[in-house]
Amino acid sequence: MNLDEITKQLLLEAEELEILYHENAFECFKFVFLYENELGGIPTHCYEGYISPEGTEEEREIIEHIEYCNANTYDYFFKIADLCQDYREKKKSLEDTLLFISETEHTETSINFYDFGIMKAKQKLLSRVVELNKLSDKPISKVENIEVLQAKKIITVKEFAEIYSISKTSQQNYRARLHDPLPYHQKVEGGKITYRVDEVEKWLENQHK
Repeated sequence: MNLDEITKQLLLEAEELEILYHENAFECFKFVFLYENELGGIPTHCYEGYISPEGTEEEREIIEHIEYCNANTYDYFFKIADLCQDYREKKKSLEDTLLFISETEHTETSINFYDFGIMKAKQKLLSRVVELNKLSDKPISKVENIEVLQAKKIITVKEFAEIYSISKTSQQNYRARLHDPLPYHQKVEGGKITYRVDEVEKWLENQHK
């Protein structure tokens, strides 16, 4: 294989890692779904302040059962699974599959099933693709665009969607979450929204439970 063929092959492998990213999230969802059906939710520990009989402020541990697998999340993941299966069975191209997945709206809890480590592996492979593309006499324009995005520390809503395959509407829903919202920056109310890549990636890493 020549340099250009190697670059294209690695680009394909990087994009297929994104399919694996979604397939893995679906498998995580299935496991938790079965667990929740047995226990009525995932046990989680929290603490509540109270005044003891002696009149002092104290804390006590409380165990709650949080449901991650609601009906909307169930529907979301089975749509994702169907799209991935269509790709594996060669019913859809890789490009179309990734496009349809990116257009499928997340639910408030769907991000909790995604292992961002897989996406980081994709980004690392794409960095290698970018380096090889620089050596080519006929660089791939798609890879040149990836190079531009990878160099950015501050990104827009559109760029966020391109990099992380989370649509504009899904981003808005994550920003509006009461608990652990997606971090963003907006200088004036109603103004342009931007993200710091380091904050976003830390948030994504912390979502996987």
